[in-house]
Amino acid sequence: MLNVIQGIPLDGTQPATVKQALQVPAVSRAVALNSVVAAGSPWVASAESVTDELPAWLNKTWGLVPAGRRRAGLVQDVMLHNQALLAVARQDGAITDALHWPVGTYRIDAEGLVEVRDERGSWARHKQQDQFVWIPGLLPMSFMEYAAESIHQYANLCRTITNRTKSPIPLVELKVTEDWDGTKAELAAAQKAWNTAREAEGGATAVTPKGVEVVIHPGDEDRAMLIQARNAIRIDFANYTNLNASIVDGASGASDTYSNTLQDANEFLRLSLGLWTLPITQRLSQDDVTPEGLDLAWDHSKFDLAPAQGNTGQATTTTPLPIGQ
Repeated sequence: MLNVIQGIPLDGTQPATVKQALQVPAVSRAVALNSVVAAGSPWVASAESVTDELPAWLNKTWGLVPAGRRRAGLVQDVMLHNQALLAVARQDGAITDALHWPVGTYRIDAEGLVEVRDERGSWARHKQQDQFVWIPGLLPMSFMEYAAESIHQYANLCRTITNRTKSPIPLVELKVTEDWDGTKAELAAAQKAWNTAREAEGGATAVTPKGVEVVIHPGDEDRAMLIQARNAIRIDFANYTNLNASIVDGASGASDTYSNTLQDANEFLRLSLGLWTLPITQRLSQDDVTPEGLDLAWDHSKFDLAPAQGNTGQATTTTPLPIGQ
């Protein structure tokens, strides 16, 4: 438990930071997708709920941070750290307001109690545990742990690509043979003249000086390896974040991919998002947080792209999805 919360990878890999993770485009897109849906999806009573009277604090805040940002923060923490924490205010035992408490400023001890940093940076068990609502994720460890090695691999791959850009593999080699009888200055002049002739009109035909052999280095193998490595890592991160790889690829929804985009979007709402939203609504549906008989769900209806079919087979309205209950 402590290893999970402190973010120390169990396999000995060096820990990765959130900044390093978000520098991976696939991770950044996955976090962005989950965040915007969380921010735009208020909490509602689920179909199984005995009562639909939601406490006001669930979808409203009385501070500078709006409720959508609070929801997004919870989803981000569960996604990246497999846990989230709310600091709450209570009146007669009932919660009246809640604040997203950032990861890194608290931890959970071996007894499951919240510890926070004091002004000296030391950990201390909080005296009033009822002022916090800890939300554990569904996975056995956090994304920052199980994806740490791949995050570092992506950083290494980017460095390799940068080095290749600074020192690219030459595509053409003018190889000096035994027939060459000129000086180094003449060889340099021959190289310059060869390049000039190749860049000029009609350069598809070149004249090679005596004693020089043209060797072509297409570089396909090295270039293909880097492209394959980037694609493989993108797919790895799609799996890490429970997304279809085509979603993190950033499809624009053009006419030729429209149907696939709809399918991917609805797969995201139905299957992917729940990994991070379910633990939040399930924890907030507990009787120490919300009134007994209230089961929360996320209202993702504004993001549902699946049309409801009428008798004519034409799209008429959109049906809210029962997600995150």
